[in-house]
Amino acid sequence: MLFRSLIGPLQFVPMIRTRWPKIHRSIGWLYVIACLGTIPSSLRLSLDSGCALCVSAFVVWSSVAFIVTAIAAALAILGRYRAHRDFMIRSYVLMYAFVFVRLDNHLLDTPFEIPLADDVPRNSMVIWLAWVVPLMMAELFRSEEHTSELQSPDHLV
Repeated sequence: MLFRSLIGPLQFVPMIRTRWPKIHRSIGWLYVIACLGTIPSSLRLSLDSGCALCVSAFVVWSSVAFIVTAIAAALAILGRYRAHRDFMIRSYVLMYAFVFVRLDNHLLDTPFEIPLADDVPRNSMVIWLAWVVPLMMAELFRSEEHTSELQSPDHLV
């Protein structure tokens, strides 16, 4: 997980993509292999959880992360780089959420509380919030970026 978190941001540095495309591709494949290798492992570990609602949250999250990362790799192979970039952003957001969930385990003893109904375990809610909210924010950012590109004068030429 640490390896993936360290190499992921390097993929978003324009200078690396343009000056050293082979390095970008190599780091990209390492990232994809790390993601596609660790997602099934985390899914397997989640099945041993004592929290039934947590298992369903992890199954959905892990499935979405696996599919999004696989699509991103396929798009790069097909040369559809714009769509590839968008899917890699989604992948990184989904994969980085694992860090937040791990950090939250250390924050459980703090006064921070999420107001929940009595029948909803806090851990389950944190798992859902850890990936759904950041993914929604990334989609809003991406849609704003695409909208501004369409409105630019350069697009009309």
